Amino acid sequence: MLTAVLRPLSSPTFFRPSLIRPFARFMSLDLYRITAFIALLLALLWTYLNRPARISHTSLNKLNFDLTVDDIKAQTTELIKESTDMHNRLAALKGSDITVDNVLGVPNEFWVDFYPRYSSMEFLQNVSPDKEVREASSEADQKLSEHLVEMSMRKDVFDVLVALQEQHPQMDAESERLLDRSIKEGRRNGLHLDEASREEIEKMKKRMSELSIKFSKNLGEENTENSDWGRPPSVRARYLEFTKEELDGMSDDFLETLEKTESGKYKVTLKYPHYVPIAKKCKVRETRRKMDFAFNNRCADDNTEILAELVKLRKERAGILGFPSHADFATELKMAKNAPTVRDFLHGIEDKVKGRGASDMKLLKDLRKEDTGATVEEPLDSYDLSYYRNLVEEKNYSVDQLLIQEYFPFEHVLKTLLELYESILGLKFTRSKRVTDQPVWHEDVVCLAVNDAADGRFIGYCYMDMFPREGKYSHAALFPATAQCPVQGQEELRRVLSRLQLHQVVTFFHEFGHCMHHICAENVEYAEFAGTSVEQDFVECPSQMLENWCWEKDILKRLSCHYKTHESLPDDLIEKLIKSRDANEGINTQRQLVFDNFDQTIHGVNPPSDITTTFNDISLQTMGVKQQEGSHFPATFGHMCGYDAKYYSYLWAEVFADDLFLTKFKKPHNLLNPETGMEYRKTILSRGGAVDASEMLKEFLGREPNQEAFLEMKGLKA
Repeated sequence: MLTAVLRPLSSPTFFRPSLIRPFARFMSLDLYRITAFIALLLALLWTYLNRPARISHTSLNKLNFDLTVDDIKAQTTELIKESTDMHNRLAALKGSDITVDNVLGVPNEFWVDFYPRYSSMEFLQNVSPDKEVREASSEADQKLSEHLVEMSMRKDVFDVLVALQEQHPQMDAESERLLDRSIKEGRRNGLHLDEASREEIEKMKKRMSELSIKFSKNLGEENTENSDWGRPPSVRARYLEFTKEELDGMSDDFLETLEKTESGKYKVTLKYPHYVPIAKKCKVRETRRKMDFAFNNRCADDNTEILAELVKLRKERAGILGFPSHADFATELKMAKNAPTVRDFLHGIEDKVKGRGASDMKLLKDLRKEDTGATVEEPLDSYDLSYYRNLVEEKNYSVDQLLIQEYFPFEHVLKTLLELYESILGLKFTRSKRVTDQPVWHEDVVCLAVNDAADGRFIGYCYMDMFPREGKYSHAALFPATAQCPVQGQEELRRVLSRLQLHQVVTFFHEFGHCMHHICAENVEYAEFAGTSVEQDFVECPSQMLENWCWEKDILKRLSCHYKTHESLPDDLIEKLIKSRDANEGINTQRQLVFDNFDQTIHGVNPPSDITTTFNDISLQTMGVKQQEGSHFPATFGHMCGYDAKYYSYLWAEVFADDLFLTKFKKPHNLLNPETGMEYRKTILSRGGAVDASEMLKEFLGREPNQEAFLEMKGLKA
C-alpha cells in the first residue's frame, strides 16, 4: 500500500522538527494518507531537504542505516543526553540572553543535527531485514518518545519562551509564527497550569505514547496469528487455507503467488496483496466472508482494549486543559479550529452525497440480488462491498482491471511519473546507486538525486525501496529523515508488482507528491515548518491534487505502455477508464464519512462505551453496510493513533485539492504548463508550514477557496 503517516513528536513545536512516521506510529503522529485497501504497490522514498539558511546539507551525513543493536542502544543514550543538555541550556537563559536567536535559532540548529540520527535509527524498525535490529529500533523509539514527552513538559523552558514574547522583539514573520505556535503548544501541554495538573498531563502523555506505539506495532508485526477471533494465540493459524474452488474468480497469476499446504490447499495471509484481490474478485461469498472476518479481527485481542484506554485518556486530558472534547483539542491548531466546524463540514457533505450514495447502493444490491436473491431492503454485508463495487466497474463501465494492468509496467510508470513531475515542478531526477559513503538499509534500495531544472542546484535525495520482505512495513507511507515515502506488497508478489492497476498508479502519484512537498519546501528557516509540516487538515491537499493527472487522456497515453507490445492504451479503453472514475463515487464518499463520523464520535464530548458497536452502527446508518457480528474493525484502524479526531482531514483537503486542480490547471488547460507549475511550487510547496495554509490557498487561487470544484468532480453539482 501507499500510506503515509506523519507525526510531530510530543514535545513543543519549537523543540524539534516535525517527524513523519509510518502508519499510526504514535499518539502525536501526523498521519499521511493510508490507502487502506491498496497494498500491492509500495515504494519507500526517503528525501533529504537541503534547506537555505538554518538547515545545512551536512546533516545528510548524519544518516546511517547500517546500525547494529549495540549501535542503536548507544546512540539512544547519546541522543537523550544531548537533548537534555540542550533543554538545560535553553532553560538557563536569563535577561539579555533571551533573544530570538538563542531561543529559536540555536535549538533549531540542534534539531537539524539531532533529527537525522534519530530518524535513521528509528526508521529501521520498518525496513531492516534483521528482526533484532527492528526490535531494538522500536525500543529506542519508545525511549526517545518518552524522553521528548518529558522535555515537552519543562515549565522552565516554557517560561523562557513566554519571556521572549513579552519583550515584543523585532522578528520576521516565520519566527513570530514559530514563537506563537510554540507557546500554544506549551499551553496544550498544560505548562500554564499548577504543578499537580502538569504532572497528571505528563503521566497521561507518556501512557498515551506507550499505548500508541504498542497499537501501531501490533498492526505492523501482525502475521495472521490474530485471525481466529476467540481462539488462544497458541493455536491460531498464520494463514487461512482455501481450495482452488473456494478461490473461484482469482486469476492464475494470483494463485501462482500463493504457497500451498501439504494437502494442496492455498495459504492466504491477511496482508493486503492477498486480502484486497480476494475481497474484490473472489466469487465465493463464504471465502470473502471468512477473509473479511479475519481481516477485521487483526490484533483485536490487544488493540480493542488499547484504543478504549486511549479514547478515555484523550478525553481526560482535554478536560484538564479546558477543552470540551479531544476533538476540540485536536483541531485547535488545524484549519478547522474546532470540532463544531468539522461536524458542520461533514454533515454538509453527507447531505449532498446522500442521493448519489443511495443510487450507487441500489446498483450494488441489484447485482447481489442476481447472485443471492437478497432483497434491496436488506443491508449490504461488509464482505460484499468491495466485490460488488468492482463488479459495477466491470459491468457498467466495461473496465477489465487485469487487462488495464498489462499497460502499466512499474518501470515505465516510474519513468513517466518522473518526467511529469519534472515538467510540472521544474525539477530534474537522476538515478544513482549510492547517495553517500554510508550504506543503505537493504540491497533493493535505489536512489534519486533531485536538482532544480533551471539552475541545476541540488535540492534533495529520494530513496526507493520498492519490494516487500519479511518485517518490512506493509503500508504506503511518507517517512522523512529529513523526508520520505513508501510503496509495498508481499515478497512472493514481486513479479505481479511489476504491473500496476490504475488505482495503484494513482496512489503512487499521491505518495510521490508528498515526497515532492518535502523536496520543494525550500523557503523555510525553521525545521519545525519543513516540508509537509503544515496544518494536518491541509497536508493531503497537494498530493490529492496531483492524483488528478492520472485521469487525463493525454497523461494516460504517456503513462501506459503494454508490457509486451509497448503500445499505449487505446482511446476507447481510456474513455472507459475516465468514465469509470465516476463509478461508486457516492458510496465511496459515504465510506469516507463512516470513518470521519466514527472518529469524531469516539473523540466527542460524550465518548461511547462500546467503540466497536459504535463503528458498526455508523457504518449501517451512513452507508447501509452491515459489519459482521464479532468483527472488530476499530482494532485495525491505525489512523486512530496519529489521525485521532483528524481523519476528516482527507475529505477536507480534497475540497481544496479539487479547487486547485480545476481552477488553476484543468480549466485553463495548464496541465503541464511550467509557469503554472512553478507558481504552485513557489506559492504552496516551497513555503512548507511557514505560512498559514488558508493564506497560501487564497494567494494561489486569487480568492477564497470553496466547494464548487469538489461538488463538480463528485458529480454532485446541480
